[in-house]
Parts: sequence; C-alpha cells; structure tokens
Amino acid sequence: MFNKKSFKEIEKAKFNRNSFVKPLSESYCFSNICDGIEDLLIGKTNSKLPRDVFGKFQNEYKNVVLFIIDGFGWSLFDKLYSNNLLPKELLKKSVISQMTAQFPSTTAAELTSIHTGMSVEETGIYEWFYYDKTVGAIISPFLFSLAGDKNRNSLLKKGIDPKKIFPFSTFYEY
Repeated sequence: MFNKKSFKEIEKAKFNRNSFVKPLSESYCFSNICDGIEDLLIGKTNSKLPRDVFGKFQNEYKNVVLFIIDGFGWSLFDKLYSNNLLPKELLKKSVISQMTAQFPSTTAAELTSIHTGMSVEETGIYEWFYYDKTVGAIISPFLFSLAGDKNRNSLLKKGIDPKKIFPFSTFYEY
C-alpha cells in the first residue's frame, strides 16, 4: 500500500523546479524514524513521524527491526517497482511512504540520527570528515580517527575521550 499522504507532503516540499526537496523535519523525515519506532514500542504520543507511515499497525510490539539500505533513494525504488523487480509478497504487506533526508543528506548525518534518535542539528555530525575544535584537526567521527588514518580509533591513541566527540546516549540504550 502506498501512503499517498506522504507523497503529497513531499510534493509540496519541492522547490527550485522540483530539483530540491525541503527536509520535512517535523514529519516525514529520516531523522524521525526513531520517534516512530518508539511510538510502535511504547505508544509515544509526541512522535514527529506521522502514524500513517506504519499503516494499521498498533502499539503492540515487543521488538522492531529496522533495516536500512544506505543510498537507496526514491528514484531507485521507483525504478525497481516500475520494472516489477521487487518481491510482490513483500509489497503486499508493506506501507510504502516517501520521506525526506536531512540536510546534508549524508550517511554520517542520517546514520548518526538512527543511532541517537537526534537530528543532525542536535548532534553536529554532518559529514564523514570535519574539523573538530576539541581535537584541533579534521577527523572522521565514524571511524573515531584523524582524517586520512587507515585504522579505526586512532583518536584513542592520542588520548581523546570519545565522549568529547560523541557525548550522546544511543537510541538503543534508551
């Protein structure tokens, strides 16, 4: 089932000759997925993710599995769907909603949101590499290393406390 409301909201968010879509940070946005999962598990009442994303599912779940395919945008889904290359049985039992990415729409920003339940504005982790004033250098936060280092966790060897770079609890802990 296609969630037509999500399609309409995404269409309204398009600008600049439809080449850009404004992030819908208060509704159909990747950064709100954790809110939606929390709603399914415990019935969170102030979830930003609209309930229609889950169709007729109720708040009766003890476990929720989130499966992410990084870089799998709507244009690829649409192409596979149009060419009947997606499993029909899966589609019959699914609710398919369009959602916006955050800005910037990078793996680092989006996956940090999934791990923390926070938006890119809240975490400040927006790219694979950025200058960190705590370290005084360009770092790769996902690898917890200096930019250009081939090994993970090289910042530990420099005595950098991970809590200085990533002072957040994870969504899983919560």
